[in-house]
Amino acid sequence: MTRPRLLMASMALLLAVSPAAAYIRSTFSTTDATPIRWDLDETQQSQANVVGGEIVYTIDTAGSQNIPGTADADAIVRAFQHWEGIGTSRVAFVRGTDQAIQAANNDGINAVYFAEGVRTPIGGVNTNVDGFISLTPVFSTTAGANKGLILDANIILNGRQFTWTVTPDSVPASFDVEAVVTHEVGHFIGLDHSGVLNATMAPRYLPGEARQRTLESDDIAGASAIYPDGNFATNGTISGLVGRPTPVFGALVAVEDLEGRVLQESITASNGSYAAPGLASNDYNVYVEPVDKTPPTTTNFFDETDLGGVYGATVDPNFFASLPLLTTVTAPSATTRSFSVGSSAPAINITKIGARASTLPSVVFRNAPTFVFAGDNNVFVGVAGPNVTTGAVFEITGTGITDNGLASNGTVDGEPYVIHSISVSTTADAGLRTFRVTSGALGRTYATGGLEVYPNVSMSLAAPGLFLVVPGEVNTGRQPGQNPLTLTLRGNDIDLEWDDEPGAYGYNVYRGTIASLASGVYDHQAIAGTVNGKCGVTTSYTALPGEALDNTGTYYLVSAWNNIGEGIVGRDSANNNQPPASPACPAP
Repeated sequence: MTRPRLLMASMALLLAVSPAAAYIRSTFSTTDATPIRWDLDETQQSQANVVGGEIVYTIDTAGSQNIPGTADADAIVRAFQHWEGIGTSRVAFVRGTDQAIQAANNDGINAVYFAEGVRTPIGGVNTNVDGFISLTPVFSTTAGANKGLILDANIILNGRQFTWTVTPDSVPASFDVEAVVTHEVGHFIGLDHSGVLNATMAPRYLPGEARQRTLESDDIAGASAIYPDGNFATNGTISGLVGRPTPVFGALVAVEDLEGRVLQESITASNGSYAAPGLASNDYNVYVEPVDKTPPTTTNFFDETDLGGVYGATVDPNFFASLPLLTTVTAPSATTRSFSVGSSAPAINITKIGARASTLPSVVFRNAPTFVFAGDNNVFVGVAGPNVTTGAVFEITGTGITDNGLASNGTVDGEPYVIHSISVSTTADAGLRTFRVTSGALGRTYATGGLEVYPNVSMSLAAPGLFLVVPGEVNTGRQPGQNPLTLTLRGNDIDLEWDDEPGAYGYNVYRGTIASLASGVYDHQAIAGTVNGKCGVTTSYTALPGEALDNTGTYYLVSAWNNIGEGIVGRDSANNNQPPASPACPAP
């Protein structure tokens, strides 16, 4: 028997769940906490849609009515590639042959398509598409030793009610294909929503956003824990209990580094236990917070309606959030950090965030996270919600951010708000930070990961993750030993990883033969394949499926590019520029 799970995305609703681990895993049902997952080795079940440890997906040939050519399919492929480039996870995908398919059934075809009509088949039922932006029906085995093993997963994008784009900075009223599909691929592999508000798997996103294209550490931890690879198992863990002392079910436990960057957030199981794996030896700050109470006065950031499986049934929000507790991890050991909480529901809650603005009238409050840039000076951000008043203590966690004080207050949608002026150091660490508001006997509230620090102001204000201001010519060549490629063998595949290049929009990956190089001739050229091979890679990593099956001696080179053009592929041991590829990737 199989059971479909529908994981949907909308402006107000998405699903998620996990049995006592960092990130939140999708579970089998509302009464069964068995996590769902793919059997990549096919040791428990043989599947036509898993080949050589890679999950096969199929893109519908019809594409989106809003996007000409193959740009929509290219964006879908990049979304899958974001997840398979994780060095500590072995999850990988391969694009099957495109076909005309507009059905999300348990048929062994992992279909990805735009639903342009009123209804689409899901599990054999003609289902109304209205009400969701995107949807991931997942079918898994329902009984026996294989219970929870995924048999089929599909991604449906609502082309009937919403418009789509691959350039959200220029079409801000449309949803970005790559960003939304990246989120849905997380559901596709067994992840549900995250309480880390800027994570790819967070349940809220808006038109024009591209931030979900970039996986955050919480997303990476989830994929690594389900499908571990590399040195993930050698890292340490923080685990423990949340109780009164009776167990608290569905409490969120956040882990930050000492710079205040959110690394991951766990959720407690029915016995009050949680685990945050994959942590290097270091000191961390750990705190516990409740999910938002339902029903909300206006809206919530993360409550049980954003959760599926066992956590979407009944969780316990009736306790005050704690202050962070310093916790030391010595890998590969597990460190215990438990919390004793009360039984009073907090009367204070952050329900909206005032987005970054340079003037007070420009601050817009919405049920979505925001961002700032390193080097920002006297910009405005805010928070709103029940009892978020001037009498409460407003804080942004971590180092490198200065609170210049209260700039304005008032009400929005009947709830109080405060706006503060803040400045961000030019050396502030990029990553996710947290808003915290405390009001004595009313409690303490967090918007975990609700503020992202970007490294420079060349990011588009309309669509963080895309460039607006030209960052200048990409690096004209590293010295020998700088930015080396890291090559990892994974089954029949080869993973390449390199450091990010400041000012780059993306990267081109080239391949040549060592035999030719030994004779003093560079023969590297563009790698053929889907999405124009490995041209236009938007991450600092990529996977080369089946590459290890070729026993030819091979070298690889990576170049960076932006709107000025392509940089060189680096320098040789004599510090000479290596020649460009022939044939080269086409100009972006």
